[in-house]
Amino acid sequence: GSVVGPRAAEWLMRLPDDTRIFMNLHPQELVDATALSTRMEVLQLWSERVVLEITERSEVGQNFSWEAALERVKAMGFQIAVDDLGSGYAALSMLAELQPHFMKVDMSIVRNVHEDDHKQRLVDLLCSFAEATGSEVVAEGVESEEEAAALAKSGVDLMQGYLYGEPRLNLTA
Repeated sequence: GSVVGPRAAEWLMRLPDDTRIFMNLHPQELVDATALSTRMEVLQLWSERVVLEITERSEVGQNFSWEAALERVKAMGFQIAVDDLGSGYAALSMLAELQPHFMKVDMSIVRNVHEDDHKQRLVDLLCSFAEATGSEVVAEGVESEEEAAALAKSGVDLMQGYLYGEPRLNLTA
C-alpha cells in the first residue's frame, strides 16, 4: 500500500487549518475509480484542503475513461488541479473536460513573463478563463519580483517558486 495518504494526513493534522496540500495523481490511478476513492478515504476528513493534481502531459483523456474516478473524488470533497499547463498539447481539451478548481501554469511560461508579450497575453487569457469558470490560477516556478508583479497584474491567484522558498520534502524542523 501507499504511504502517501497517511503521510499527507499527518501533515494536515500539523499544518494550519487554512493550508492546502497539493498531491500529484498518476494517470494510472484514474483507471480504477473504486481503488482511487478507497486510497483517498484516509484523507476524507480534510478533503476540502486536498487538491489532486493531474498533469497536462499525462494526456489523461486519450487512453481511458477517467471521468468516473474524478467524479468520485470530487463527490468526496477533494479538489482538482491541472498541473504544468503550457508544457504539453492537451491543455484546452483537459480544461474543458476536467473543470478543475486550480490551473497551474508551467514555469516555462512563467519564466521572464514580464519581458514577453505573448506569454503575458497567455497568462491574461488563462486568468480570464479561470475567473469565468470559478477556478484559481497558480503560477509555478516564480523566481523574480518582476515575474511576480507581471503575474499579479494578470490576475494570478497563487504563486510558488524560489522567490518564496525552496521546495521541502518534509515538514520537520
